[in-house]
Amino acid sequence: MDTATRGTGRQDRTDRQERGRPAARPRRGGEVEAIGEYSRRPATRPRGGGSRAGAAAPAAARPLLAAGLLAASTLLAAPAARAQPGGSIAGSVADAGGGALPGVTVAVTGDLLPAGRLAVTGLDGGFVFGALPAAEYVVRFTLPGFETREVPAAVGDDATVSLDVVLELERLLESVSVIADEPTVFATNVVA
Repeated sequence: MDTATRGTGRQDRTDRQERGRPAARPRRGGEVEAIGEYSRRPATRPRGGGSRAGAAAPAAARPLLAAGLLAASTLLAAPAARAQPGGSIAGSVADAGGGALPGVTVAVTGDLLPAGRLAVTGLDGGFVFGALPAAEYVVRFTLPGFETREVPAAVGDDATVSLDVVLELERLLESVSVIADEPTVFATNVVA
C-alpha cells in the first residue's frame, strides 16, 4: 500500500471524529467496528426491545405513582375488612383455689375452624382468640395434672365471649397389688 492511501484513511478517521461521528476500525471479515465515545445503539431506540410499553416511569412520576397505588390499596382493603365481621373469645384459667394457671393449652375448634387454633395461657392465666367468624365453637383446656375441660362458646359478630374456667386437680386412682410366690424349700440330707 502506498503512503498516499494510508494518509487518506487516517484523514478520514480524523474528519469523522471532528464531525461528531465515531471513527471506524476494520474488523475481520470486512465489517467495520465503531470506536470512540459513541454507542452503537441509536439514541432514539429505547432499551428492552423497541417498545415503550414496558419502559419505566420517569423519576419525577414515581412518588406520585407510589402514592396513587397506596391510596387505591387502602380504599380496596377497607371494604374487605368490613365484609368479614367476627368476634373473639377471651378469658382466664384458674385452679380450685382461685390461683391463675399459666401454661394451660387452650384449643378452639368448630365447623368453620376444622384445624382449630391453639393458645397457651400467660402468667396471669389469660388467653385471647381474635377474628373468629360468627359460629359455634368448643374450647378445650388441658394441663398435665389437671382434668381436661371442654366448654361450648357461641361467637357473634363484633362480640367477645368471656370464659373464666376453673380446672380441678386430676383424681388419681391408686391400687396396690401384692403378688407373693410360695417360697421354695430345698431339702438336703446331711450325714454326720
